[in-house]
Amino acid sequence: MVQTSKEYQRDYFEKEGYKIFENIEKASLVFCDLYPHIITPSDAIDSILNDTNCDWVVLNDGSVAVLPQVFEK
Repeated sequence: MVQTSKEYQRDYFEKEGYKIFENIEKASLVFCDLYPHIITPSDAIDSILNDTNCDWVVLNDGSVAVLPQVFEK
């Protein structure tokens, strides 16, 4: 999901406990590790951008906020 609302910036997601990745490329590598059926970083980027449950959120500054529960598999 791409977050474009100004009221929900990086500091909001940090306060909510989301893990922050500096950019979508770094987040895509972690996504591939967590979801082995997603084979390429390009596919991971598509999945992150199209996430509808807000586990992975691309913020206005290009960073990616990830809900911590994602890592508790």
